[in-house]
Amino acid sequence: MLNIVIPMAGRGSRFAEAGFTDPKPFIPVGDMPMIELVIRNLRPACPHRFIFVCQQSHLERYDFHHRLQTLAPGCEVLGLSGITAGAACSVLMASDLIDNASPLLIANSDQWVDIDIDAFLSVANRPGTDGLIMTMPATDPKWSYVLKDTKERVCRVVEKKVVSNEATTGIYHFQRGSDFCREAQAMIADDERSQGEFYVAPVYTRLYNAGQTAIATYNIGAGMHGLGTPQDLTAFTSGPHFVRAMSRCSKAGLHHGFAPVAAPVLAERVG
Repeated sequence: MLNIVIPMAGRGSRFAEAGFTDPKPFIPVGDMPMIELVIRNLRPACPHRFIFVCQQSHLERYDFHHRLQTLAPGCEVLGLSGITAGAACSVLMASDLIDNASPLLIANSDQWVDIDIDAFLSVANRPGTDGLIMTMPATDPKWSYVLKDTKERVCRVVEKKVVSNEATTGIYHFQRGSDFCREAQAMIADDERSQGEFYVAPVYTRLYNAGQTAIATYNIGAGMHGLGTPQDLTAFTSGPHFVRAMSRCSKAGLHHGFAPVAAPVLAERVG
């Protein structure tokens, strides 16, 4: 079974500052919550389980657990007591569920990628593959970038520094969840931070150095669309890819959209 971990334990402060009252994962994108768009984008045909890593305060205040179970039946919802030192730390909070031989997919909670996830997974599951990184052409230092060896295997991933023309989209596959857990835990123990945080992508560098070198990229061109800021969201919903995304969701079946609910009202309802 494929474990799909989606860290969503950030503050979402940029949306709050822009006047949004819904928690970021449930901000409407069209007529559905942002996180539903992400779930439908990533839901594969193979047996799988979504694992959401959230702030405990959000679970209690916004009824995240029930809402996520409705969108992804059988999912696991984990609550954190505070902000972690990076995405790798947040994912490791699910180690009891992913530190095993099952494959692991790690993805952002605030983006839409114009791809067929089953096509991506078919490449990831080729015999002998240790990892597959979804990538895109880029030149902006805000992204993470991959470097390859002479055999076109990913040998290093660098955060926030342009070392190639191929950046990561934030979607990462590990053939075994235990590989990620082992190397991420070692990275943290060695205090190997990138820009002061523990990111997911540099775990591949450690994996390569440990001899698990069959790490490839899956370049999707211009197919990554961020939803992480109010500006990103506006650009997406006003562009042509929004229609395509909604069409794909419609073909995937009926969605469980939620009407926007202001935080103070919802907080009163749940206690």
